[in-house]
Amino acid sequence: MKALGSYYRISLSRGREVITVAEEIDVVKNYMSIQQVRYGDIFTMHYDIDENSTRHKILKLILQPLVENSLYHGIKPKGEKGNIYIRCRQYDQYIELAVEDDGVGTDRETISMVLDNRYDADAKPSFGLRGTIERLRIFYGLKDPVSIKSTLGVGTTVTIRIPIKKEERNG
Repeated sequence: MKALGSYYRISLSRGREVITVAEEIDVVKNYMSIQQVRYGDIFTMHYDIDENSTRHKILKLILQPLVENSLYHGIKPKGEKGNIYIRCRQYDQYIELAVEDDGVGTDRETISMVLDNRYDADAKPSFGLRGTIERLRIFYGLKDPVSIKSTLGVGTTVTIRIPIKKEERNG
């Protein structure tokens, strides 16, 4: 119940569009705590967070759909316990956030459809990921804010690069 309350409190964030990286990580931790209650030990979460990056503000609710995809489209279909890794690094010009899993992976055509916002009626839609990519494109004015690497039977990594505002770099 505590995780659910925290998840909604941070997710709503008093109507703000942007939150700190630290708050975004808390959203993921609370969401995955709820999923742990639901699914037990089907997955293990791993966090590798550069503390310097946590003060920067980013568009909210961009990681939660990625970890949800890792769980539902990567780990669950695998049929055995899996791992989900969240990494966050600060570089001079940008913050890099990555969600990686050791799930079933996907093929290049599916990745292309998601990144190009195409929809194949026979494929499983990934509305959360597509919506997140589109939100990032619009909010940051970027053509390619997300990269996806995947190998069937090995897993998937989704990486987001968010520019750091000049005043945040100097502050």
